[in-house]
Amino acid sequence: HLHFASGGRADFRGHNGTLYNFFSAPDLSLNILTEDATFTLHGGRLLVNGSFITEAYVVARVGDCPSQSPASKCAGARRKLF
Repeated sequence: HLHFASGGRADFRGHNGTLYNFFSAPDLSLNILTEDATFTLHGGRLLVNGSFITEAYVVARVGDCPSQSPASKCAGARRKLF
């Protein structure tokens, strides 16, 4: 479930093994990987075919990057969160 700053809520269903850009801003990006899962709720009375976020990646530009530099030298910092 997603909870928004304005108080809104939403569900998100990803495709198995697919990366999604979850958040993007200048010099910052958050990407997630989803995997399918089947599980039960309410003591086994409800079967759910859903998906989970299993990995998250952040890419952030750090420091200065001159406009004439090749993009490969200014990729910034990448980190797998989990």
